[in-house]
Amino acid sequence: MRRDIDQVLQNYDALITSSHFEGQPLAVLEAMASGLPVILSDIPVLHEVTDNQALFFDINNPSDLTDKLTALANHEIDLDKIAAANFERARQIARKENYMQTLKEMYLANDPDDTNKLHHREDLSDLSAAN
Repeated sequence: MRRDIDQVLQNYDALITSSHFEGQPLAVLEAMASGLPVILSDIPVLHEVTDNQALFFDINNPSDLTDKLTALANHEIDLDKIAAANFERARQIARKENYMQTLKEMYLANDPDDTNKLHHREDLSDLSAAN
């Protein structure tokens, strides 16, 4: 496992990811957090992760990616704007209070009426407030 990925990513202009399915796209999140613009296959999870702030291409149409890369080379698409939006989105996702709130919501969504969780709900609130 590399511990210098932030330094490695500084050598790149953008991240291009082509996939039909993604879970939690860590490579995309790492690139976004490093300030790189992302060029991604047009699938729902990648729209969600980037808050629709990426350059998307049709994975089933290779000429779509070619056309978009040509537009980038001709400065018809502003990669700096995409990079800034990606960085802000990654910062938003990674904020500790957002992460804790998401964990709390996932935990409570499983069974909000379970009385055994009352104590744990307080612990989660305390943990979220303390951090």
